[in-house]
Amino acid sequence: MAYLLSNKKILGIVIGVLLAVITLTVTVVAVVANAPEKDPADVSQSAVDEPQQDPGDEPSGEPDLEPDNTVPDNTPVVFNNPDEMRGVWLVPGTDFLTGGNYDAATVKAAIDKAVADAKDLMMNTIIIDSVYKDYVLYKSGTAVSVPTDFDVMEYIVAKCRENGLFVYSTFDVLKTQQDGKNTLADKVDAAVLSCVTENAKAFAQKYDLDGVLLDNYYLISSGDGAAYASYLSAGGGMGFENYMYSATDSAMKAVVNAFHQGRRSIQVGLLTDSVWANKSANEAGSDTSAGFQALTDGYADTKAFVEQGYYDFIAVKAFGSRKNTATPFATVIQWWASLAQQKDIPLYAVQASSKSVSTETGWTSPTELTEQMMEAREIAGYKGSMFDSLSRLKADPQGSTTALKKLFNEELDVEYFATKLEVAKPKETTFTTYEPTVVFSGSSDPHFDALFNGEKLNRDENGYFSMELELKPGLNTFTFKHKDQNVTYNITRVVKVLESISPQGNLTVNGGTEVTVSAMAYKDAKVTATLGGQSIQLTRDTADDDSTDKDTNFVKFSGQFTIPAATSSVQKLGNVSISASWSGVTDSLQGAYVSINKKVQISDGVLVQVTASQAETFPDNTLDDLSQPDYFPLCKG
Repeated sequence: MAYLLSNKKILGIVIGVLLAVITLTVTVVAVVANAPEKDPADVSQSAVDEPQQDPGDEPSGEPDLEPDNTVPDNTPVVFNNPDEMRGVWLVPGTDFLTGGNYDAATVKAAIDKAVADAKDLMMNTIIIDSVYKDYVLYKSGTAVSVPTDFDVMEYIVAKCRENGLFVYSTFDVLKTQQDGKNTLADKVDAAVLSCVTENAKAFAQKYDLDGVLLDNYYLISSGDGAAYASYLSAGGGMGFENYMYSATDSAMKAVVNAFHQGRRSIQVGLLTDSVWANKSANEAGSDTSAGFQALTDGYADTKAFVEQGYYDFIAVKAFGSRKNTATPFATVIQWWASLAQQKDIPLYAVQASSKSVSTETGWTSPTELTEQMMEAREIAGYKGSMFDSLSRLKADPQGSTTALKKLFNEELDVEYFATKLEVAKPKETTFTTYEPTVVFSGSSDPHFDALFNGEKLNRDENGYFSMELELKPGLNTFTFKHKDQNVTYNITRVVKVLESISPQGNLTVNGGTEVTVSAMAYKDAKVTATLGGQSIQLTRDTADDDSTDKDTNFVKFSGQFTIPAATSSVQKLGNVSISASWSGVTDSLQGAYVSINKKVQISDGVLVQVTASQAETFPDNTLDDLSQPDYFPLCKG
């Protein structure tokens, strides 16, 4: 109550509401008790329209009422409801009654299919949207029904029972009739109360429903001033806002009581928008920033309705995604669940299956509906979900409904379900390479398809994948798509067929020496070497050693030149030149500059003496320093 005491506006409203409720309740009960016996046209207008007052009294805004003789029915009731609600809306104009066709066979066939589809989707409850265009689906009370030659509501209820499904229906609290048409009242007076209570009671008596969701109870001031005129006719002393709150409360209470009198086994529930009040407007509100608040914009204190024990359950339209900043799903569910727990009644989440895999914030992922339900199951007081679109569930965009069914059937592997697409290799999404191929490897959620360049990606049962792809010269673009993720790689291949050559620097050798040259070139290239007018073709080495890089397509090619015989002067052969060609591309590199020593003349000189225990010997016509079996070591001395 602290927030009421600190908010003068709300305190005034509450005091006014209490005064109005005390007085209006008597009229409500009298209307409900006598509705079946009275002709609505004969119901006398109370002081709501024509206030009676003593000449010396100031107008109070409170009507002159009859005494309340209603005896409360305190008989215990056992309701018929599922352990966990898995309900789906049946919407006329979308699931049946399409195209303006009222033919009985056509309408019934569409209903049969819709109910069967709901059952196939593992739903256990049907929620009937009772309004179609300007009509209602039921044939009871004074409401103008859809022009079919059979009772649509009755048929749907029977079909649900036949299929073992629970069945609920919406019911508009302020729906009245004017000039032979259905309309939503923009004021509450004795005539409106008489109409809505008669219709509610007749509806409850005729249809064997498990529950009803009260909807369209907001009394929003219209442009023609009808609500304000009604307020003035009631005396105008309580303040217009107080009157609006009191009127909404009176209509809600009247309809709830009418349903209880009509058939107490029907659960009466509140179908509410996501937010009673933002915390910024009322400290008891939710941590949201909704554009519409039931308390301040709809003149409906839905929180107080629940606290006063009007309802047997709450169904909240939690249409925001988990990423929605104004009305995040879990925040909305948590606030209403806490309120429901105070009255020990179930809370059902109305989830927006109509938004599944759409462009709206937070709805692009096919996991959103399932992850919402998983989060809701962790909140005390939550007892299941109702989905607002059967047609979207049937469409199963990107496997979103398949995942939901696996959750229902306890087949969902939670360990993998929240997995995002992760491409481990390559790590960079934009790069340049000389390699002719690229290897992609990574992980994903196996419950949902992953696409690669628009085609289904081949993965194992755990969602892992690995593949090697050819790169064409120039830009190569690859795109992964998984749930709400898109990852694009832009890889530019620069064609290079020759990477490096050996030897390098200056090389002076004796005549007749065998000089080995090598090159790191593309594995399928043709590699040639030129030195001093000689050309040889290098061959690919097949032997691997510790320095071999197996993750590259460049391999070692080698060959040998035999150096010409020495002469009496130094010979300069020039640079080793190596060329590699592949697929029309040729690269060339220069290596060592090679010179031949002049021929040595044998003459008197200093002998070479071995001072070590022995000296290894090598042939004088190679640059290799590898031991050979035909060359023996020299002994010391």
